[in-house]
Amino acid sequence: MSSASPSTDPQKCLRTKQPRQERLFPQSTGVGAVRTLIVDDSPFGLRVLERILEDEGAFSLVGTAANGEEAVLQVMALRPELVLMDYRMPHLNGIEATRRIKQLPNPPLVVIVSSEATPELRALADTAGANGFLDKGGDYIAQMRWFLRDMNSILSFNREKQ
Repeated sequence: MSSASPSTDPQKCLRTKQPRQERLFPQSTGVGAVRTLIVDDSPFGLRVLERILEDEGAFSLVGTAANGEEAVLQVMALRPELVLMDYRMPHLNGIEATRRIKQLPNPPLVVIVSSEATPELRALADTAGANGFLDKGGDYIAQMRWFLRDMNSILSFNREKQ
């Protein structure tokens, strides 16, 4: 029997929905696929990121979260390698969620995604331990595709070294 209280047991703290089954996209073989969690309170934002991941291949979507509190719990339960984290969300924003995630043992890479790309917000993201920051403005989809290709290369290289 687990000694964790219901408030700290990630499986019991998740909303009534269970974590989504890991979803490999058609282009991904599953071998070396980057385990990814998407965090965004906007259903549209979630769908856009899911579609980009699907198009890029080499990624497996292990789950989604609609706020920072869910994100922390999903990271503990699902152990993704990469978290794409919206900044402005209810209950717990992306900066504070990133700070909490980065305090966990073996934390994943966390990238803040925001339409508020101010120098102050970028500095907060850096201080919280974020590994990157992407601006939703401009050509967001092209930026995200470029970033994911780069991230996949970095993670693949790190796996080969281990």
